[in-house]
Amino acid sequence: MIPKFIIDDIREKIDITDVIAKYLELKKVGRNYRALCPFHDDKNPSFYVSPERQLYHCFGCGRSGDVIRFVQEIENCSFVEAVSKLGKQVGIDVEPYLRNDEEKSTDYKEYVSLYSAAKDIYRKYLFSPRGRKAVAYLSERGITREIIDTFSIGYAPDGWDFLMKELIKKGFRVEDIFKWGLLSRSDTGHYYDRFRNRVLFPIHNTRGDSVGFGGRIISSGEPKYLNSPETKYFLKRRLLYGFDLAKREIQRKREVIIVEGYIDAISMHSFGFTNVVGTLGTTLSPEHANLLHKYVRKVILFFDNDDAGINAVLHGTPVLENKGVDVYVVRIEGAKDPDEFLRRFGREALQKYLDKSVIHERFFVDFILQKKGFATVQEKYDVLDAVADWIVQTGLENKMLRIDMLVKYISEKTSSNEVAIRHDLYSLIKDKVGVRKQPLAKLKMKESLPFPSLEDYLLYFMTNDEKVYSKLKNALSLDIIRKEYRNVFEILLTNVKEGKGDVRAVLDSGDEKATVLMSRAQFVGNLMVDREKTIRDCEGELEKRALSSRFVEIDNEMLKGDTETDKVLLKEKFELKRKLEREKLRKGGMNSER
Repeated sequence: MIPKFIIDDIREKIDITDVIAKYLELKKVGRNYRALCPFHDDKNPSFYVSPERQLYHCFGCGRSGDVIRFVQEIENCSFVEAVSKLGKQVGIDVEPYLRNDEEKSTDYKEYVSLYSAAKDIYRKYLFSPRGRKAVAYLSERGITREIIDTFSIGYAPDGWDFLMKELIKKGFRVEDIFKWGLLSRSDTGHYYDRFRNRVLFPIHNTRGDSVGFGGRIISSGEPKYLNSPETKYFLKRRLLYGFDLAKREIQRKREVIIVEGYIDAISMHSFGFTNVVGTLGTTLSPEHANLLHKYVRKVILFFDNDDAGINAVLHGTPVLENKGVDVYVVRIEGAKDPDEFLRRFGREALQKYLDKSVIHERFFVDFILQKKGFATVQEKYDVLDAVADWIVQTGLENKMLRIDMLVKYISEKTSSNEVAIRHDLYSLIKDKVGVRKQPLAKLKMKESLPFPSLEDYLLYFMTNDEKVYSKLKNALSLDIIRKEYRNVFEILLTNVKEGKGDVRAVLDSGDEKATVLMSRAQFVGNLMVDREKTIRDCEGELEKRALSSRFVEIDNEMLKGDTETDKVLLKEKFELKRKLEREKLRKGGMNSER
């Protein structure tokens, strides 16, 4: 566990503006900076950074936090990983504090060290006389020296112990080399290199560490492709080839293209499509979807033109769609895979196909119509039944617009009656999801709080001005604060630093909503024309709310029917009413609702 004083030291030494500027183009606006938000489809800059408070907030999607939170979000990493990354930037090593599980830590370091050494050895062999055939093979595929270096491609010579001998020289034990999958063992107990006479493609995890290899044989022999055996650090269902290189562009575009395997991914990158990753010979898994949905809104599946490619689309789409990602499909003509197409027709021709990628439900309709036909009554039923299944599998049963567009598409493709198709398709969908009392679609409005509200101004002043904090605190009662804000004020009122509310206490509270509210409140300073008048307005609004609250209390007490008490309460109520009327006459007061 990293001590708090170390985390605080890193926060103190690093500047959030410098960190975010590495990812976004920041423009100065007053005392703050503004940019297009990297976390949603931002057309007008709504992402703000406060150097003074060392916080960021997006007024479009609500993402907020400090520099550590930003790195977590943008790099899709854990809190500890973010602290470690930032620590390295300011010369603070947190590794000594992460050794609670020393065995696991040592294990991983040994594993990564071994695979890193193997990668260097394989690269050395590629550019040695033994690697000429491999270089020729890569050259034939249009893979340049620059791409070879980018992807750290190597070569395993056609022998039994080249790698083993080299690694032993570097101090690795045979048992460990075998344990982590770089050696095989014969029935007689002899060790030998797992990869022989193969071009090798290092596979990296999201951290960029080498954790495995994919090998492509360059002469006759089987299997054509051979991967490292799975270990606890190399699980194909969690890894995507080239993700470490593509991540930045994927984040920028909020879109990823997924292809089959190494060659297709490398070829796409070499032609300038740098938001591309490859599967490792497996179907897309929930782990893949969990990784990607944090970075993208759109996935384009670009698999081979064969049955295996179609099956990969059919298996992978529901996994991705159920994570809230829009899935599109590309089908090319004149080539069996992306690599062949690019080498035959070039980048511009492929871009046209990518621009015409179709939403997955249309792809499915085309596929199922070709497979089943639509001539007889039974064929029509079978097609609509399959489409209804697909809609439910991919979680589209509540997306009425998508379904309506699909109905029109089926109608146009089959020259059939749109009304009849709509009726039958909805009936089938209802049967598959169960009878519902409510319509299939139920629109959910995004919850949004007005900004800036009285509470936002209060949070700003109470964390930025010692005198105002003291003045407003005395007039503040949690029961007159909007309920959405009460927790953040409760934290603030019990955590004071240098005479002001402690922002850090809120950010460290673990309350997601409190973090968002506190972060966005730090930017209201930009909106104030007259600071002193705004403070007076805040005081007046607090008084008005207190009076209104007491007004309600009086009405409730009078319901008890005590005549003597009612006389006193009526008098108080009259005075309160006069005060409220005077308050309403104040110019420039802030309108706000509880």
